[in-house]
Amino acid sequence: MLDRASSFAEPAVIALLQTKFVPLVLDEWYEVRRQDAAGELYRKIVFQRDGMSRDRTTQGLYIATPDGTLVQGWNNRNPGKLERLLAAASSVPRPEATAPAGDVPANVDPRFARTPPAGGLVADVYTRVLAADWPAECSEHDRILRAAIGRDHLWIQADEVSQLVAGRWPDSLTHRLARFHLIDNTRGEPPMWRDSEVTTARVALARRGDGTWSITGTAELASKAADRSFRAQLAGELRAHAGAITTLDLVASGEFRGHGTYTQNGAPPGPFTLGVAFRLAVPGAAAVPPQGARDLRDYLGR
Repeated sequence: MLDRASSFAEPAVIALLQTKFVPLVLDEWYEVRRQDAAGELYRKIVFQRDGMSRDRTTQGLYIATPDGTLVQGWNNRNPGKLERLLAAASSVPRPEATAPAGDVPANVDPRFARTPPAGGLVADVYTRVLAADWPAECSEHDRILRAAIGRDHLWIQADEVSQLVAGRWPDSLTHRLARFHLIDNTRGEPPMWRDSEVTTARVALARRGDGTWSITGTAELASKAADRSFRAQLAGELRAHAGAITTLDLVASGEFRGHGTYTQNGAPPGPFTLGVAFRLAVPGAAAVPPQGARDLRDYLGR
């Protein structure tokens, strides 16, 4: 979000990453926990960072060689620092490429394996603050935060796809969408809604023509501590052809109040209008799991 519009928007940084490095984005929540070859390599790299200890977050930026030797590691969003360290690291002697001394380990810790449901669908999710009573003073940092776009993915299961093709919107999909995607993730890692915090969640389909339905709905969510709430209206369009979903466009918008522990930086003062948009992802292009899928059974409602 913030990095995309600041550090990684610099032309010099983009040029270095495209020509001198192999960029990789990971969710450290998975990597620091998984007990497999990928997790071992991740921990080998990050715990070489100066001052790193087991009780500190491993979030940050890391430059490493293929064998896991750390070149630089830090955790801040200074665009100048990123460009300077990338430039310096690009001249570090690289080890000669060698063939693996055997088969590359293929084991994956099943507790942290996340793949889209077989026979299901993936929708891209975009979140943005549409309107707010912002303070008049605005720094460049504030400007970026106010225009930040949150990104996620919604997973739809095979049985839910069958219901959508038949013109029925599944209750399980409504509940998942409300709890895990009607959130404000435009500035940081947001809290998900609990079951008990979903006051109202209704979505319905109305046939408009052959294989085409309009989508309407409402959702009301409020935290137990009464420090966050969202009242949204949903509208969109669903199309199916030859037993497959070809279009799923949906927008939820309404009044959001409050912020989470990690989303308070730059939060709008008072209530604000939040918009969340859903659209079918390009097949095979959305391998990143939903943030709510860290607890996969809860996310899928199993």
